[in-house]
Amino acid sequence: MFIIKFNNMVKNKWVWAAFALVVAIAFGASDILDASSRRSGGRGPSSVGTLAGNPVDPMRFEVLTRMARLDARGRNDGVVEPREVWKTVAALAKADELGIRVSDRALAEMLRADPSFRGENGAFDDRVYRALLRQNDLSPVLYQEIVRARLRLAILRQAVAGGAWAPPSVVEDRVRGLSDSYTLRFAVFSNAYSAAAAEISPEEAKSYYDSHQEQYSVPERRRVAYVVFPSIRWRDQIKPEEDDVFDWYDSHQSDYATTDTNGVETVKTLEEARPEIEKALARQLEREAAYRAACDLSDWFFESDSATEADFAVKAAEAGMSVTTSGLFAAGSAPVSPAVASDFSDEVFSLSLDSFKDRVGNAVGGETAESFVPMLLEIDPAHVKSYDEVSNAVLSDAKAQKASSDFQKAVSDVQSRLSEGHATGESFDEMCRALGMVPGTNVAFSYLQADSREAPVPSPRRVAQAMTQLGPGDLCLDGVPVPGGVLFFEVVSREEDATGVLSVVRNRVREGLSEEIGESVWEKWLEDNLVSMDPVPAVPFDVGSGAAEADEFEPDED
Repeated sequence: MFIIKFNNMVKNKWVWAAFALVVAIAFGASDILDASSRRSGGRGPSSVGTLAGNPVDPMRFEVLTRMARLDARGRNDGVVEPREVWKTVAALAKADELGIRVSDRALAEMLRADPSFRGENGAFDDRVYRALLRQNDLSPVLYQEIVRARLRLAILRQAVAGGAWAPPSVVEDRVRGLSDSYTLRFAVFSNAYSAAAAEISPEEAKSYYDSHQEQYSVPERRRVAYVVFPSIRWRDQIKPEEDDVFDWYDSHQSDYATTDTNGVETVKTLEEARPEIEKALARQLEREAAYRAACDLSDWFFESDSATEADFAVKAAEAGMSVTTSGLFAAGSAPVSPAVASDFSDEVFSLSLDSFKDRVGNAVGGETAESFVPMLLEIDPAHVKSYDEVSNAVLSDAKAQKASSDFQKAVSDVQSRLSEGHATGESFDEMCRALGMVPGTNVAFSYLQADSREAPVPSPRRVAQAMTQLGPGDLCLDGVPVPGGVLFFEVVSREEDATGVLSVVRNRVREGLSEEIGESVWEKWLEDNLVSMDPVPAVPFDVGSGAAEADEFEPDED
């Protein structure tokens, strides 16, 4: 195993070479293409297009697509733009030309140093590592290739944009915006457009339903019977072999090292560490035993040509287990423990009702305290609820949309009136009163107060961001969303900082601007590099919406 055997591997360069070959084979034949699944049908990779006239490696494209989907999940927008994936593909092609590589050893050290994968003792824990990957629908090999790609891209980005420079004049403008003191006069245009007061006709409600059916759709759901194989059933029945104890100790010596106050490191002897090792090994072996038992049950149904639904409970009882029946659940959720829920859901949604053999799934688990075997009982197809079923919800939603639309129109009218009045020299107070707003008294405010609980304005960070772009006499005509409405303000005066804050924030501003400029340089380079390679995707960038949902993919099996 890549991580577990890391300490042993670094001792022998021939082992490293063999390992690299194993990873290449595993990457090409197993994790990325899911060829190990007994129900996959044996489909191979399809063409994804060309760059500079050369075919794009389907496996690399798959890795980078998964990486983009992870990023989309992190942004919470769930959208993957195909062109963005192709930019990354082209960037790594350029990295290939430049000889930018990340060694297996560097990758292993990176993963072992990640605090997300540490166990209770603070050291890398393979079980935590695999559990977290499963929760994110990733296999270890796929994740390792994603990390490798990220590291290579980081090296390339440093080469492209690492020297980005922020002009001093721009730095000073930003610094003054952050440190100057402003005197503001503001008023809030109240959102009196409540959904409860909105008037909606039956025809408008039906029209809203017809144009927003996705809000009332129900995804496909499934119901299963399943057998649980708890690893605790094998507790005290398994004793680790001496060779296993030695191998574990040899590959986990850093887990048993301590450093005293003088910096002297002491490593526990094998006998001193034996109780901890035997306990950890026993837990691992128990889980493996539970998984093997689950596999035996699944395989019996897969190999039998005469099995029936009644046999599921019979074979479970013979194995000393019972059958549990679930309610309907959608893809991505499952009635089992969170550690294995994603894998369980993936397996269930790969089954069909075509024949009984297709209804019984593969064993799921292996690295967790419980393993499972599902049997599909029912499929509730995806559908849109009828108007009669959701008429009350439709009416409420339509009213909320109308209230929001009316408010946005009113805000637009206020913006136009303020703009016209400001151009003709009307005072802020006069315009506010004409619009039904009550202007407050002058308040002193600076960007450095934006995070203060005593800030004199609502939504202080948003106000501060808008304020730093304005000078004395300017109006914030865009408005700032605040609780209860939209805030408009006038900058009465702006005074330069006289407290020495400039010197404190200047370096931070310079670093931030350099990062912004570097990001801009990198994004432009990515686009230019893609164009220079004359991409010819098998599916054009502009087909359909041009974007895919981040969860529209089949997760890898572990």
